[in-house]
Amino acid sequence: MSTRRAGTAPPDARPASSPPPREDAPHSLQAPATWLRGPYWTTARTHRTAPPAVLALVLLAGLLVLLGQVWLALTKDQPCSGELGLDCGGFWERAGAEQFLDKVGERGRLALLLWPAAVAAFVAGPLTGRELENGLHRLDWTQSVTPARWLTAKLVLATAVAVPAVALLCGVLALAEPPGADNGGWTDWTVRGDFETRSAVLGAYTVLALALGALTGLVLRRGYLALALAGGIGAALPQLAASLRWELWPVRTLTATQVERTDIPPMVDADSVRMDWGQITATGRQVPADYCTQQTGNPGECPPGVRITGVWAEYHPRAHFWYVQLTESLLVLALAAVLVWAAYRVLRHRTG
Repeated sequence: MSTRRAGTAPPDARPASSPPPREDAPHSLQAPATWLRGPYWTTARTHRTAPPAVLALVLLAGLLVLLGQVWLALTKDQPCSGELGLDCGGFWERAGAEQFLDKVGERGRLALLLWPAAVAAFVAGPLTGRELENGLHRLDWTQSVTPARWLTAKLVLATAVAVPAVALLCGVLALAEPPGADNGGWTDWTVRGDFETRSAVLGAYTVLALALGALTGLVLRRGYLALALAGGIGAALPQLAASLRWELWPVRTLTATQVERTDIPPMVDADSVRMDWGQITATGRQVPADYCTQQTGNPGECPPGVRITGVWAEYHPRAHFWYVQLTESLLVLALAAVLVWAAYRVLRHRTG
């Protein structure tokens, strides 16, 4: 009669089953209850320090403007002395408050010109390039998340932070004006910083920076390299556009009869920007302002048979501000759409 081997379970023995999980046990592997799901939650969790940093920047700008406005309000009733009644005191008095607000607005608007560069660098580096370099993207791609959804989540969340933030910063800096200041009377409305932050142009460049950063990160797949390249291009594009934007809309031409001198351009409105000017000969030909000097070598002396009868000027009136900024914004957004399309094509090619 055979005996069972010691330690061997009988044929009808069943493995002990683990006790059912308690209902009150913590679900440590589950994502917290939030409206973000899937790759959106993963992206927000991985880069959770970015939104607070942006919020801190907005609050800092608001605090500086609020400080200046409170300072100005405290010196509102301060009498002014001086021969013309324009001396309103030293640095800690009304003149100092107005100067502080003016500097905050001026320096802040110039600093905001670097916003697209910062956005492009962040999207290209930490948001896409570094994740691809370290292989973190595979965690999403192996959990029923397609590469397209992975990229969409990053672009959507970055846009939801960057675009409202730049709008808030522009709005805060617009408040850096002393009460009663002629905000609509700034003559040189083409100056860098003022033009971008007083319109939708900077928001359009922010969207372009998002697309540029995503494409750069997907192509290079190296965090620091993509960060440096996208940041440099993001800083250069607004500079290049500033030199070309006044060619986007046709100028107005003003002609006038010249009576006394031939080297004085015709007067345009005080809030207009003169782009070019020259002289008009007796035959109606428009020539450069220094045409006679170039021909004869003597200032004020024209070649034989050439007689100057008038002057001309090409200029942009202030009404062109909205036409130029709308045209530039639409062109920038169209370029951003092309870059986004290219980013998805690169991603599709890389993943098959």
